Amino acid sequence: MKLKIAVFSLLFISMVASIAAGEQNASESSNNWRGPYAGISIGYINGDTAPDVKVKEKGYFVNDDPGQLNPLASKGLDANDFLGALLLGYSFQRGPVVIGLEADFSLMDYKEQNSTGNINYITSPTNTFSITTKVETRWAANLRMRLGYVWKNSLFFITGGPSWTELDYSFLFTDTFTPESSRVNTDKLKLGWTAGFGYEKKFKKHWSVRAEWLYAEFNDIIETQSPLATHTADGFTHQVDHETRALRLCIIRSF
Repeated sequence: MKLKIAVFSLLFISMVASIAAGEQNASESSNNWRGPYAGISIGYINGDTAPDVKVKEKGYFVNDDPGQLNPLASKGLDANDFLGALLLGYSFQRGPVVIGLEADFSLMDYKEQNSTGNINYITSPTNTFSITTKVETRWAANLRMRLGYVWKNSLFFITGGPSWTELDYSFLFTDTFTPESSRVNTDKLKLGWTAGFGYEKKFKKHWSVRAEWLYAEFNDIIETQSPLATHTADGFTHQVDHETRALRLCIIRSF
């Protein structure tokens, strides 16, 4: 994945170099934003994954067990990573107002893990338990409307629309009481939504540079259960939400 991000970075640098070597200068560019365009971007993404995990009390977990286990199993995960993206779009323009549709596909290597280590049960202090949670996602795709306003060679815009991603979620509980265990290892493709804003400036006849911020949210991306290995009536329920914030720098070629 790091190699893919490096490739995006090299392409980004090469495009900047080619622009600097040719085309017209900025004073000859116009404020015409109508038509198709394509681009490449690099950026930085921060994500929050919020598991809501609860024990099923059917006999194995008793008394203080839920109050001890639930907060540790539901601890949030926060991760950061670089990303690279390709984008395609089309814009319509009427006076200073620009309306368009844009699709983009991002690659990243977002992953994070929480592990409690061995913790003594309150209800059975001579025995311990351990909980490990891990999340990972490698891509996201957006289909967004854009609404912008042109001022000189600049475009200020807001954007929003549906977003897709696939989240890998794994959970492992073990203890020394029986001993017992419970595990989940699943992935889910989920439809969510994204919204953001940005600034784009033309500095060649067919070239522009853009900075944008995008927020994406995926509610209930994972909904599952994990029974205990031997006491199958007991176990855990899992509901996972996921959100990201991305800051991207783009080079755009209009046609």
